[in-house]
Amino acid sequence: MKTESGQLQIVVCKGPSCSLLGGDALQSWCEELAAAGLPVNHNISGCTGNCLESPVVQWNGRYLTECNPEKLTGQLIEDGCF
Repeated sequence: MKTESGQLQIVVCKGPSCSLLGGDALQSWCEELAAAGLPVNHNISGCTGNCLESPVVQWNGRYLTECNPEKLTGQLIEDGCF
């Protein structure tokens, strides 16, 4: 979802399973997008309860499971976020 300032709100799960299976790479990717000047506001959350489908990212009120930076980028482009 976009915030009032027009930024895309992305929440990366940093529970144990997600962290071990790529959550850190997703967090770094979001930081890189923001540093490049793209309208991304990223946060982290505790466990989302989707451990069997880790790592998990939430945006627009839904979850993207078994996620990696490439999968998230493709979904955001498909959704017209960039």
